[in-house]
Amino acid sequence: MENLKSELKLAKENEKIASSKAKDLNDEMKLASEAEEKSRKALDDLALALKEVASEASEAKEKLTTTQLELGQVKKEAGHLKEMIKSIRARYKLFLDEAKKEIELYRNTIERLKSEAEESLLAWNGKEMSFIACIKEAEEERDLSLHEATKLRSLLKKLNKRLKQQVIYHKNNFDLQRSLEDLSHFHGYT
Repeated sequence: MENLKSELKLAKENEKIASSKAKDLNDEMKLASEAEEKSRKALDDLALALKEVASEASEAKEKLTTTQLELGQVKKEAGHLKEMIKSIRARYKLFLDEAKKEIELYRNTIERLKSEAEESLLAWNGKEMSFIACIKEAEEERDLSLHEATKLRSLLKKLNKRLKQQVIYHKNNFDLQRSLEDLSHFHGYT
């Protein structure tokens, strides 16, 4: 783009130079007309130089036109590229916004799941502690019941032994009483 601008500037300067040369040559042509007798050859040379200058000016003008067309094309392409960049930026922003929304959604989901997991863990730990407490309580009640049963068995054995002793004692008493009664009846007959 800078190259085209410098070419355009150079072409304009060349055109100015060419225009200036044409003017100078016209002046010289007037002088040459007045001095035509002196120098016919100078006039021919001047005409040739004028023709060359005109050719150079024409070439410079063509170059200028070509450069202006190229500059117009470059500007058009630059405008098209700007529009493409604008469109790409808009799409990128849209994708970025959507990605941010998805990230936020995932972040919220992770937080929710983390919170639910913590709540579940706390609930499970609470249930586990309660369950362990129930098991301990049941074990303590079982141990207490076994102890009570052992005490009762021991007491029952003692009571059975005592009862047997009482029964034997009463039986012996009863037998003795009967024997005494039998004896007293027997003495009564004699």
